[in-house]
Amino acid sequence: MKHISSRTKKLITLGVVILATVATGSFSQPGRAGNLSDVSVTMSNSRLSFRGEVDTGNSIGSTQLVIESSGQPSNNTNGLVTGDTIGIGASIPTVDNSYAVDGIFNATTIQLDSGLASGDQTAGNFIISNQESEITVKFKPTSFLTDGSVRVLVPAASSANADNIADPEFWDFSTSTPSVTCSGNAVSFGGGSASSNQNIGGNTYHVFSCGYTGTNDGTEIQMVINELINPAPSTGYVAGEAEIYRMIVEHLDSTPTVIDSTQVSVGLIDAVRVTATVSPQISFVLESVASSASTCGLTTTIATTGTTVPFGELTIAAPSVGSHTMKVSTNAVAGYVVTVQESDQLSRNAKTCTGDGAGDLECIPDVEGDSSDITDTQEGAWSTLTTGNTVYGFGYSLEDITTSPGQSLEFEHTDGWRHFADAENNEDAVAIMANTGPTDNDEAFVCYKVNIPATIVAGNYENHLLYTATATF
Repeated sequence: MKHISSRTKKLITLGVVILATVATGSFSQPGRAGNLSDVSVTMSNSRLSFRGEVDTGNSIGSTQLVIESSGQPSNNTNGLVTGDTIGIGASIPTVDNSYAVDGIFNATTIQLDSGLASGDQTAGNFIISNQESEITVKFKPTSFLTDGSVRVLVPAASSANADNIADPEFWDFSTSTPSVTCSGNAVSFGGGSASSNQNIGGNTYHVFSCGYTGTNDGTEIQMVINELINPAPSTGYVAGEAEIYRMIVEHLDSTPTVIDSTQVSVGLIDAVRVTATVSPQISFVLESVASSASTCGLTTTIATTGTTVPFGELTIAAPSVGSHTMKVSTNAVAGYVVTVQESDQLSRNAKTCTGDGAGDLECIPDVEGDSSDITDTQEGAWSTLTTGNTVYGFGYSLEDITTSPGQSLEFEHTDGWRHFADAENNEDAVAIMANTGPTDNDEAFVCYKVNIPATIVAGNYENHLLYTATATF
């Protein structure tokens, strides 16, 4: 998919559903005695179809299509939304190629999902985007007839009214016959019928009818018409104002003669395109964990703050344990990754612990584990003894708190412990937590553990950890 710009955008389309109103006047055709009761027409899609023309200045392969801004039923992009399909052709009714609308660039420019094919860039080519609707007609008869029928007349253009191309001000029958079904409690309906291009009283209609057996008793009758193509705008259409059209609902006797009839007004309008820009966002927080908390299979011996792990005075061969809670939220479509790296091993008075610091009594080395297999990228076992623990060093482990979709940890405490990647020793930051999509408040514990031998020189030891949360938009 191609995009209008490098900015992230979110497009919401709200369909406007217009319920029909009942006109009080009767239709002037012989044999009509009165109006029907409680007549309504509801459309599943009240959008106008789009029918425009290609403007000059377009080029083969371009994903932007400029439309003519005057003289057409649709002179701007108001009638289109992202996801619509448009067809382009040199001569009605033949559509040469179809494209998905990938966005609306401005009032006369459409963003397409693929480049214009040869010929489609030609000025004067027609552009069509049909809007189909399911039309539901309901009414209550006022005349109780036996073996009668119901009929709905939908306005049609006087020509080219069944070619699958939306007609200005009229419904198109399409090239495949719409389906018609009727229902009612008091009578039994057979199959419905649909006919295009019918002249009734000097006007052209698409005609939909259903016959029934039995005698109606005034209970509701319903007709459902599928796959009619909604009108394109009329000349002079004003965006935001509904175009009003009239359908005629009829009740006929067995001869068949129209006994009752009502005109119904139906409003169609362009979809309301609501646009908003959502800026890329990510939140990453390290929260403190109290002493005596259960994390990573151990009990913490210290309380952390959001920016410190204050182990305090260390006891020989008695590990100290602290933890942070990591919290991440992002709206990034491809999620996030959290990495971590230490500046150096824990050292006395800012001393540089060269390499792995082994043998330097002013460095608390990174842990290697019970089997000397722990590295910055490989976890391993580390004795859980709280006293008399002779596996020395500084390391960390992880534990899930939440299990959001797509959330993952690089490893967990049930797998073992690692030492931090050491920047001084040219070890790259290591990913420890991730999600493959947008998420709200992923949480996990990162647990710290340090254990010293008797030979470590007395003094103050320190390093710092750099956590980085990176989102992919």
